[in-house]
Amino acid sequence: MERIYPPAYAHFWDDGGAWYINHLYNPTNFARELVEPLAHYYLVQWRDADCGILRVIGPAPVEGRSEVKLNRIYLGEEVQGQGIGRALVEWVEATFCTASETVLWLEAMEQQPQARRFYEKLGFSSTRHFAYPYEGLLPEMRGAFRMEKIVTNRS
Repeated sequence: MERIYPPAYAHFWDDGGAWYINHLYNPTNFARELVEPLAHYYLVQWRDADCGILRVIGPAPVEGRSEVKLNRIYLGEEVQGQGIGRALVEWVEATFCTASETVLWLEAMEQQPQARRFYEKLGFSSTRHFAYPYEGLLPEMRGAFRMEKIVTNRS
């Protein structure tokens, strides 16, 4: 994450993203996240090189329906635009969205319109706007959207 995160998000933070990386990936928090019951963590590799991470939470019943959160998907700049992101989202749908109808959702930063366009091409739509409360996140960069996609399993 120290290699992958800063090129895309360092300018969102007053410390270049160091707080975010340390907050999520310090040994104590990372170990806690690895054992959460519905959390699934993956190291993404492409051509025998580590190129990203994927974290999925769910499936879980929420208000009478199945929900899966695409919690984190980060890919290094060197592999972006090669279809890996699309393949990961499609894999998540096939692997975790197994109920007859599942809401697959994620959070996308308002100031990353290319990411929102990517998810829209995959069938996601924005359902809610909100702001992250993190102090080190610059105020003008705190806006985000919850994006959802209904995945129907026809098996």
